[in-house]
Amino acid sequence: MSGEWCSTSMVELVVDNIVYAVNGRVVVDGISFSLCSGEILGVIGPNGAGKTTLLRLIAGILSPTRGRVLVDRIPLHSLPPRERARLVAYLDAELPASMHSLVRDYLDTFSPTAYRRLAAVGLKGYEWRLLDSLSSGEKRRVMIAGLLDRAEKAHVVVVDEPTAHLDLAWSLKVFKLLGELAKDGKIVIFATHDLNLAARYASKLLLLHQGRQMALGPPHTVLREELIENVYRVVVETIETRHGTIILPIDPIDSPNIHRNTNTT
Repeated sequence: MSGEWCSTSMVELVVDNIVYAVNGRVVVDGISFSLCSGEILGVIGPNGAGKTTLLRLIAGILSPTRGRVLVDRIPLHSLPPRERARLVAYLDAELPASMHSLVRDYLDTFSPTAYRRLAAVGLKGYEWRLLDSLSSGEKRRVMIAGLLDRAEKAHVVVVDEPTAHLDLAWSLKVFKLLGELAKDGKIVIFATHDLNLAARYASKLLLLHQGRQMALGPPHTVLREELIENVYRVVVETIETRHGTIILPIDPIDSPNIHRNTNTT
């Protein structure tokens, strides 16, 4: 797959027909796309669609069964782990099982100056607090501070569920931080279950279902009612607002066939 449409001054990410199988079961099945500096890709799809696996493949944490990931024409999986980590900054959706250290000690594992990123996530002065004393949302924001530090030198930023454990205000603020990274020339990729935030902040959406690529393109071309209903098995309505399209879930679809109420009376 070619990324020739990226200008020579841009970083290029190419995901070329990657497949990932575990014990004979295909989890990611032939995904292909390319992105340039400044683009934001939102990966969406129901539970078990392959979103997290795809992100881990792009980050180099997992190696594809077939296919390849290229960052500026460099095969990512051919690099040692430390060099991969320099190219791609990755944040998992889950909080670590045990966080018995100080905030400063946790952030020092990334760099001696990472603690300065705490101000960006509203936690200035928290560096000497115990992580275990923080709420789950505050812990997540500490992890995002570490991501921001790693992202400074990376070309690609990959985040699984950016808003996990966060309230409404911080969900929006974190997406704005990701947008700022894109404005700085990073390629940003995230996975989320929040279709409305995905539509608002992504320049492109990738819809997955059972490991396969169902749709790829600008949000308005992917978030079509019929497509969302068939993939998510939920009746939805789209509402146009001055902030963009809102997807409103109405009811789960229990039948194999969709029967939408089209009565307007």
